Amino acid sequence: MTQSLKAVLTELIGISANIVLDDWTWRVFGYRKRPRRGAFFTNFIKKSKIIRETFLVREIFIMCSSSGIIEISKKVDDELLSKVIKSMVDNLLDYDGITVAFRFNSKREAENYIIDGIYDYVNAEFKEFNSVLFKRAQVYTEKYINNGWFIGATRLVIEPQSPVVIINETTRSLLSDEFIYDL
Repeated sequence: MTQSLKAVLTELIGISANIVLDDWTWRVFGYRKRPRRGAFFTNFIKKSKIIRETFLVREIFIMCSSSGIIEISKKVDDELLSKVIKSMVDNLLDYDGITVAFRFNSKREAENYIIDGIYDYVNAEFKEFNSVLFKRAQVYTEKYINNGWFIGATRLVIEPQSPVVIINETTRSLLSDEFIYDL
């Protein structure tokens, strides 16, 4: 069966977004469940907590997407890979309200952050995703970092039932047949 690369990317975005919403993923990082509150109530939460949650929302999505893109990178050259990443980010940012959901100030800020993050993960080995997340946390959350995240991120790349591992394997199986470069 021939797969459309565009369809694979669309599926990758959807799966990654669902994982951001999954309570299991948040429990890995020490939360009882995914934080749920509207923009109004965010004003009553400590800044440090909002910074950590914002980082995790963004980073979980980027980590999940990158686990699939790593498999795509094995099938394409660097030039096409950059087109794949750009296409995926463009498709993501076409959704109404996505920049607000990820708490970005602009579409340009979102694009730069997500693309930089994807390259940080894609340029690392899959088993080193936990280190990438932790390094990015040190940069983007400054003094608000939670050291337990390193253990949580490690669970995301070693546990067989982890969504990040499942995305990696799912993308690999989707690309095991021929696929169409239809970006």
